[in-house]
Amino acid sequence: MSIIGGLFGSTDSSVAYVIGGLVILALSISAWAVAAQRCRDFGWTGWATLIILIPVIGFFFSLALLFIPGDVGSNRYGPDQLGSPAA
Repeated sequence: MSIIGGLFGSTDSSVAYVIGGLVILALSISAWAVAAQRCRDFGWTGWATLIILIPVIGFFFSLALLFIPGDVGSNRYGPDQLGSPAA
């Protein structure tokens, strides 16, 4: 019996696969939305997240989205959410 099936009291593994698939789908959609928002922090379009699908380059692009800070000040997608540094 799988963990997901056990949570819902089902011994049928197909129920666990469906529930697990729905969870993975929901997490994937939210991850792409967050990645698109991070691209907008750089001043790029959200479509730049498709770079993640390129095998080796996508790994380094994902790291860049995690660690490189966004633009300081406002860009074409709106004001700086963290605020401008004190002058």
